[in-house]
Amino acid sequence: MGWVTYYRPPGQTDREHFTKELLDGGREILDCATVRNTFYAAVKDPSGEVWALVCLLQRTRGEHNFGYKSMDETVGPGVQDCPARILDLLTPTQSKYALEWRDRCRAQLERKTEAQKSTATVKDGTVIRLAKPLHFQGGHEAQEFKVRTIGRARRWVGNPGTDKQFTCRLPRDWATRYSWEKISA
Repeated sequence: MGWVTYYRPPGQTDREHFTKELLDGGREILDCATVRNTFYAAVKDPSGEVWALVCLLQRTRGEHNFGYKSMDETVGPGVQDCPARILDLLTPTQSKYALEWRDRCRAQLERKTEAQKSTATVKDGTVIRLAKPLHFQGGHEAQEFKVRTIGRARRWVGNPGTDKQFTCRLPRDWATRYSWEKISA
């Protein structure tokens, strides 16, 4: 199935919206979460089976301000940020693709946990090196970054200590998105 786009009026939660838009025949959402423009839900069928609904989301301004692409776990979605509390509600399945997707989600959760532990040691002045360089606007490129904390804000200095030094931001999920190592504290 492709993307569905239309005008969605404000004031409705994703749970309310998808219950009205997609669920019928006695199905109910037991728990749900929206993570990085993806809606994840544990959906219970009248038979008692609980499966994962995954909807990619797109929000814009204007006449068609909302779009989604819905799928269930049996198609093996490419996104894998489903929270553990939702995965824990799912009933056993024989679907190869659903099982692989659940395993990828669990592995992603483990990576996030490990990354949180590792990033706790990344303080002001710490230098990290990524496995591959990142490219930024303006032609900047860097593989090493030094963290600078200003108040509650965290900024990064690419290529620290060189004549190609520049200030930048790394994504919030940098520690799970990229392979990296701590060079100095």
